[in-house]
Amino acid sequence: MSETELAGYVTRGGVQTFAPPILAKGTRMTSLALEADPAALQRIVDQFLNGPVAAQSNQRFFALGNVVFLAYAPMDHISVTDPIDRNKGFMRETDVAIWMPLVGGKRVAGVFVPTSVYWFMPYVWVDVPAAMTTGREVFGFPKEMAWVQGKGAGADGRTFSLSTLVLPSYTPETELLEKPLFSVERRSDTEPGLQQTWTEAKDAFEAVAGWLHAEKGQI
Repeated sequence: MSETELAGYVTRGGVQTFAPPILAKGTRMTSLALEADPAALQRIVDQFLNGPVAAQSNQRFFALGNVVFLAYAPMDHISVTDPIDRNKGFMRETDVAIWMPLVGGKRVAGVFVPTSVYWFMPYVWVDVPAAMTTGREVFGFPKEMAWVQGKGAGADGRTFSLSTLVLPSYTPETELLEKPLFSVERRSDTEPGLQQTWTEAKDAFEAVAGWLHAEKGQI
């Protein structure tokens, strides 16, 4: 049977995945810079990127500096623009993710030559099953289900907590349970508020790149 004779793909009713592209409206993202252990960051990079890539190319990735970003993004209106699903409705969701800045490049004559800067998200949590399944099955993001407290109108991302399903230990008798993973809160009302805000992602990324280059002796 030729390609032109293949039957159209049949979608089951009630599936929790949607055809891209995704259209997000009313998204507010707060990104918190957290100091991290560079050696621990590099172990994550080696496990998920350098290890698998080594068998195919000499491309290598390295953690950039000693910082990661905890991003909190409540979204008011998520829909799709593909004709298949665009008239089916919309959903609200909240994404929480760890963003790691990386530098990538290749070894030339035994010397690492950087070529690009990347964002890597080793951990992503969402609070809607459809967001998890679409993110995983369609886009390949490692999204996990979570319960986010502190969201809603006026939530600024500086006070929230997240719980998810965990196995406290690895034994045949261990039950999968919902447990708190982390919480974020201001230490006092006298601390200064946000020092800078952006309306364009490009401006935010350029500012972050500037911070990473600000300290002497660090990339």
